[in-house]
Amino acid sequence: MNKRIILFGASCFGEKVFNDYTYDKDVSVVAFSDNDNSKHNKQLCGVDIINPELLLTSDFDIIVIASMYDDEIYNQLISMGIDKSKIMRAISNPQKYSFGTGDKLKMAEHLMFYLSELFNSYDVQYYIDHGTLLGIVRDKTLLPWDVDIDFAANDSQKKLILDTLAQNFKSYKSPFCTKNRWQYQLIEENKSVRIKIFNASNLEISNNFGVDIYFKKSHNDLSSWQIGNKTLIVDNTLIYPLSSINFKGKELKVPKENREYLKTLYGNWQETVKEWSFDKFLNIQK
Repeated sequence: MNKRIILFGASCFGEKVFNDYTYDKDVSVVAFSDNDNSKHNKQLCGVDIINPELLLTSDFDIIVIASMYDDEIYNQLISMGIDKSKIMRAISNPQKYSFGTGDKLKMAEHLMFYLSELFNSYDVQYYIDHGTLLGIVRDKTLLPWDVDIDFAANDSQKKLILDTLAQNFKSYKSPFCTKNRWQYQLIEENKSVRIKIFNASNLEISNNFGVDIYFKKSHNDLSSWQIGNKTLIVDNTLIYPLSSINFKGKELKVPKENREYLKTLYGNWQETVKEWSFDKFLNIQK
């Protein structure tokens, strides 16, 4: 039986938890809820955000708290009369998802460098994307509040990337993980096609961390790709021919006009914004 879940917390953390649930075919996220009135009657990841007052009349099996204010929200739900057996916390502290500045950041860098060197050696036309690109270009580091590494490639590169991973990735070992059960999975959901790389071990340092390789389609000199229920578009002249950037002594492929590319995605990309959701991208296809 499909379990109906409401995620309490319509934020980048809630979005991360939502994406984690896409791997579970026995679960459906039917709504988000949030105490922020400005988010009500809007959507996140294509799912409605409802006022907590509507929870008592909503059809659900479990409310999953996806917020750093989990204690306060738990007490709020109990005081509303929600059965405590129907309340679950996604994690005690969502900051455990983020890189921080210690070994988890180093683990993320190590895997990013490994994949970049591997793809470079096979002449894969990949590039660093999204928040990973933003941190490297703007801050000269991975963003400490980020949660994953983003790569991208044209969909013509999909077979080459899968073949390259099939031939080489089994041997990957992270020096920051005592258990290395690294896997990759091709995920095809509606128009979204990506490869997810993750450690199947539940050790804290790698738990909920992953690499996403998004495949983009080219049409009429535009690249398009799907994130959540949003289609993003960007002019190919900002991407190709690919350039490279030296980051900590490693050569990473990046969009040709990477600063203008970041402006297309984020607008004022020089401004630090720690709370981000897919709906904030400026290049969403109308």
